[in-house]
Parts: sequence; C-alpha cells; structure tokens
Amino acid sequence: YWNRPQATAESYADSSWFRSGDMGCQDDEGFLFVSDRIKDMIISGGENVYPAEVEAAIAELSAVASVAVIGVADDKWGEVPRAIVTLREGQSL
Repeated sequence: YWNRPQATAESYADSSWFRSGDMGCQDDEGFLFVSDRIKDMIISGGENVYPAEVEAAIAELSAVASVAVIGVADDKWGEVPRAIVTLREGQSL
C-alpha cells in the first residue's frame, strides 16, 4: 500500500505469501475460481466505492451475462474500479 508500510506488511503471510483479499477455490484439475472478495471496498480519490453495488447496476443490463468489479491501481486516484464483463451470446454493448 502506498506510503502505508504497516498495511503492506499485514498483506503478507509468513513474509512470502501475498494476501490479495480475494477468496476462491481450486478444483480437482487445478483450476482456480475466484468467488468473492474479503476486501469489499475500493477507495478512489477519497470516495468509498462498493464493488457489489457497481456490479448490481451493470448486471441490470440485459446484454450482461456476468460481471465482476475490481480495484486497479491508479496514479491520480490511488485506486479505481474496473469491470470485467461477459456478454450474453449474440449481444454487444
């Protein structure tokens, strides 16, 4: 975390494993599936953005099959939301 050494240190387990804040599972074939986030808030320019609320708004679009919103580092705002969207077959936006 930018200028937050304590928060950065807390993000590592055993000084080697990075805790991203994502939750998921691994299937029998070794595929990883991200199912949720432990850290459910993005702070962007001092504003709190809740990914679940943004996801719900995007999911209302009839062309959208699934959506996930994540926080992405940004030089100006610190972090910004980014949506990863899968469209329904034959749909476009």
